[in-house]
Amino acid sequence: MDSMSPSRPALRRELLGARSQMQEAERTRADALIRAALLLKIETALGARAGDAVIASYWPIQGEPDLRPLWNRWREIALPVVVGPAHPLRFARWRPGMAMSVGPHRVPAPAHHEWLEPDLLIIPCLGFHVDARGKCFRLGYGGGYYDRTLQAHDRPTVGVAYAAGRLSEFKPEVHDVPLDTIVTQTGTW
Repeated sequence: MDSMSPSRPALRRELLGARSQMQEAERTRADALIRAALLLKIETALGARAGDAVIASYWPIQGEPDLRPLWNRWREIALPVVVGPAHPLRFARWRPGMAMSVGPHRVPAPAHHEWLEPDLLIIPCLGFHVDARGKCFRLGYGGGYYDRTLQAHDRPTVGVAYAAGRLSEFKPEVHDVPLDTIVTQTGTW
């Protein structure tokens, strides 16, 4: 980053603050628009097998878009599990009513791990940047879990964010892996 760009920790604080200030009605509308755009993107990415796919999603924390109303549309939902600080995420089967535990970073995950290999990864984004070449870069919480996961998985990826998370000034770092697509309530890149 150049000296004029805000630091990543400062960006994270700013984006979390903005996200926490969203009014409930605004969040509800935005989530519905994101879910509709996401469904279309997944159907485009996976074609006829979208309904039978294993979709890696996430349990929403810290005001992330809530995708759970979509989960009954797919055969299998897998949620991320942190297995170690320097490891990629693994994905465990989720079913309605199953026991959940709170893992590292207060992220809910299935209490019992039945590992699945996802066909597509839906990844929450605190912020995002689309560069001049159209590459979609994600700003997360800073743990690097998704970057390690993206290096280990060759699957379609869809980042999900609120439009307010779009960053005009952002320089990807060496470890940042671009996503295939970013979906917000106002557009898809």
